[in-house]
Amino acid sequence: MPSCDLLSAGPTGIEPSRSRDPVFTPYLPRAALLAPLSAIDTRFPVPISSSIKGRHNASLFLYLLRKALIRMKLPNETSSSWAHILFAAYACSSLKAWSEFPELTQPDRDALAALAGTLRAATDSLLKEARETQDVTIFGRPEAQARQNAWLTLLKRITSESLTMVAMRLGQGSKDSKPAREFLPNLLATITARPIADRPGIAAQAAKRLGNLAGDFAEKATLKARLEAAASGAEAAVAANGDAFNAWDKERSEEVVAKGRLRLELERTHRALGAHFVGQRDFVESFFLKGEKPSEGAVEEETPVEPTPAP
Repeated sequence: MPSCDLLSAGPTGIEPSRSRDPVFTPYLPRAALLAPLSAIDTRFPVPISSSIKGRHNASLFLYLLRKALIRMKLPNETSSSWAHILFAAYACSSLKAWSEFPELTQPDRDALAALAGTLRAATDSLLKEARETQDVTIFGRPEAQARQNAWLTLLKRITSESLTMVAMRLGQGSKDSKPAREFLPNLLATITARPIADRPGIAAQAAKRLGNLAGDFAEKATLKARLEAAASGAEAAVAANGDAFNAWDKERSEEVVAKGRLRLELERTHRALGAHFVGQRDFVESFFLKGEKPSEGAVEEETPVEPTPAP
């Protein structure tokens, strides 16, 4: 079996990098790099040198291969849209900055400007969707939820007041009396124990039973009208809250789609830079944030150097 130098190879599947860094560029699928160590000499197109013996050296060999694939790292897919927007905004600004440098040839500068424009469009699209989702999340849904809660609370108060009056006027002060049970068979639980969406309809039925109770008292008609109005208002509020949720869900879905498109555009931009500046990996990676920082670091994070006191 022929030997293979880790930093240079010919027909074995690895070619030396054309950059000035002593790093090679492997032409291997990622799945192959994650293969079991026992499958190295059957699944790898690169023969292992006789100097690479034992599991430890094979692990080192795999580590070096994987290290060669270090490249732009996008924010985690579960990261917020704002994290993706900041990442893409930095890349757009890098492309624009380099497109203005006369040190590059005009074709290079034109290519960078074109990439910046396309990436900016995808970034703006996600920014628009994220803002719309944010507006619905901060204002639309809370307003609808608060209005629904207020109407349901009012409905509960009026129902409780009606039950008390029925018990006092027709049931000799007992909420367990026949008139009270005819009005609300399970007392307040007749309404409060039911799903929110069902409460307005159940309250409207209770209002009809209140009007049909045997016996009359001064507050009866007023309580019936108030209970019907509360049930109607609660029904509208529950429907509006459902609409607000559907609107939020729609905006959120559109935001997720826009985020996916921005991720694809960032990948395309990275590939385009790699193809245009062949062998200049460090230069290509400098267009993107490394974690949350530029490749050369941030000025505001540098520790000021204390001046040397004069002798």
